[in-house]
Amino acid sequence: MFEIGNYVVYKNQVCIIKDLRINFFKGKDYYVLSPLLDSSLTINLPADDIENNLKAIMTKEEAIKLIESIPSIKMIESNDKMIENEYKELLKTEKEENLIKIIKTTYTRNNERLKKGKQVGEKDETYFNKAEKLLYSELAISLGMNYDEVKQYIFDTIHEVTS
Repeated sequence: MFEIGNYVVYKNQVCIIKDLRINFFKGKDYYVLSPLLDSSLTINLPADDIENNLKAIMTKEEAIKLIESIPSIKMIESNDKMIENEYKELLKTEKEENLIKIIKTTYTRNNERLKKGKQVGEKDETYFNKAEKLLYSELAISLGMNYDEVKQYIFDTIHEVTS
């Protein structure tokens, strides 16, 4: 069971548990969640439904291990017409490794476009930003850093691991 003040992940969003409402609706207890990326939103989640919908933030050790594994995580192999469907499916899995796949794939695709003198792809940019926000917000809590520090830490760690 989670406690008020815990950080959790709900549908890929990092949230803080603001309250536990006892007998809130139809005799059920509800967690009150506030997403870090949209504090204007309040989510009421039945306490008996958390097993499938709520997970603890990864530990610092898990975060470091995940970041060190980034070079070995494969990019998405899909044709241009199907790539957006692949991005959507990977986002639904709520797995950090799949967010990394999206980030690596969209980053690489956009770099290739820029090298050819083309503009960045809109759907790639959209999914890159979405995956980056979701992943880095969780890593920031796990590592005790802010968003920009996480980006720099990932860059430095990958550079160190691949050198």
